Amino acid sequence: APCRGRMAAGARLLARLLALLPALGLALAAADREEWYTAFVNVTYVDPATARVRTERSECGRYGEQSPKREARGLLAVAVSPRERHACRPGTRFAVPERAGAWIALVASGNCTFAEKIRHAAGQNASAVVVMNFTFKSKTEKVRNRNHIHRKQRWRA
Repeated sequence: APCRGRMAAGARLLARLLALLPALGLALAAADREEWYTAFVNVTYVDPATARVRTERSECGRYGEQSPKREARGLLAVAVSPRERHACRPGTRFAVPERAGAWIALVASGNCTFAEKIRHAAGQNASAVVVMNFTFKSKTEKVRNRNHIHRKQRWRA
């Protein structure tokens, strides 16, 4: 099903990249006799073209099967080094400002299991983890993580 809500191009792309773990809200959906949890995503950002603060809402994220289905809020942070964007190493450092409070790790899919990505981000005190795709196709694929199957959405830009 397509995402619901109106999103500006930049925020829509970011929301579509949100694929697994806690975002804001919760809904249950089913397709082909399989279940997954849809995450309602609220993104607040400064529009670089206008310097105005904007808030966009969408239903584009998905929770992993084994992920806690609860709200998470915080600053979205990426790895300090682009080479660490997958968060496959325990020492992955994230660009989190001092005294930022709660923060959410944004990591790239691939190169290691989702469990490893989550463990490494949690080791750096992330409140939640969002796994994004760099490949954009409009199909959902099954992703096996040890004995668990997680769902992630691939989107066309």
